[in-house]
Amino acid sequence: MIEQEMNVNGLMTTIASTFLLLLGLMLGAALFFVLMFVMAGAWLVFKVRQLGARWLGREPKTVWQGARFDPRNGFRRAYAAAQRPGLRRRTGGMPGRTQVADVTDVTPRPPAQ
Repeated sequence: MIEQEMNVNGLMTTIASTFLLLLGLMLGAALFFVLMFVMAGAWLVFKVRQLGARWLGREPKTVWQGARFDPRNGFRRAYAAAQRPGLRRRTGGMPGRTQVADVTDVTPRPPAQ
């Protein structure tokens, strides 16, 4: 009787693992096909866009041209904004301080042992 229970347990384990393996393969294949259809749809959108541009007599655009930018332009704009005359600091120092001499110097303590 014990041998028969062991065989049933082994059989159930094999059936369950096979079922989970097949389920995982089916889910992976479904995800693969969904992603493939999404990419095919994106490709189709850009091809229709290119054909429309040719039909209207315009220059066909490259696929990802709308996302191109130069990050250096942001730095140039920030530096140019800092150089504008209206945004320069006043010569009197920081607005919250009355005098530069308000700052006290701190002497470091020796490390504790």
